[in-house]
Amino acid sequence: MSLINSTSALRQKLLPGIQKSISTIRAQRLHSARRLCKPSPTPQQQQPRIPYEPVAPGEKPISPHIAIYVSFGRPFLKIVAVALTTFFTLKYTRIALVAEHESSEQKTGTETEVN
Repeated sequence: MSLINSTSALRQKLLPGIQKSISTIRAQRLHSARRLCKPSPTPQQQQPRIPYEPVAPGEKPISPHIAIYVSFGRPFLKIVAVALTTFFTLKYTRIALVAEHESSEQKTGTETEVN
């Protein structure tokens, strides 16, 4: 009986602290989830994004169409260059492997089909 009383007394002492720490952890998780899922600002709150520098008063302003190419031209060319390099590397590697396979077939005299 004394064991049950001591257990319930211990539970009464520890339970509020555990509940408080659990509620703190839940509040922190909720806060971080809210921070990650912020609603997008309304159109009145959004400021226009200018992808190019404003010009001096006497200069001709840059066209938004030109600004797109200035902003995204270099990354686009980089992607195209990497893709073409990969394509031609694989193409010429395949040609070399097929030629090596055919030469080994001629030496051994066996024929296998390669697509």
